[in-house]
Amino acid sequence: MKPSFLIGAGIFFFLLVPLGIFTNIFPLYGIGLSGAGLCFVIFSIIVKKDWKGFNRFKRVPYLSAIVIGMYRVFLLGIGLLALYGASAFWQDLPAYMSEDYPTLEGVPEDVMKEEGSDGLIILTMDGKKLPLPPESGTSVEDFKGERVEVSYLENTEWIMDYKVK
Repeated sequence: MKPSFLIGAGIFFFLLVPLGIFTNIFPLYGIGLSGAGLCFVIFSIIVKKDWKGFNRFKRVPYLSAIVIGMYRVFLLGIGLLALYGASAFWQDLPAYMSEDYPTLEGVPEDVMKEEGSDGLIILTMDGKKLPLPPESGTSVEDFKGERVEVSYLENTEWIMDYKVK
């Protein structure tokens, strides 16, 4: 694979992560992190120091090897962090596929709206902080003193469904 293709694919996959979060589509989040992580790790392993993308670093001959090495280590670190973040997705994937979600039911201990967000409401139930999707169209007052049933994925704490009773 060409290194420039890997960088482009890695950036594309990283763009899927916020898209998956804001649209509340769980597979986009996991595929984005996994794909970006794999692309950046493979890039940092297979790219050679004479790749044409590194030509701008070769103007300073003594530092070029150090800068290229740091660039590769930086991309390796980003890729490994993305793969680590995707590990929770892979742990939750069997529950997502079988639609067998753990459920919390009861009156929330705390309900708050996150500052600076577009309506992100955070419920605290049984010591777990669960963020509701911003497009849910609910307010903090809808949850005060009401019983709530929340279905979520355990490792990522991704809310799949909730009902106010």
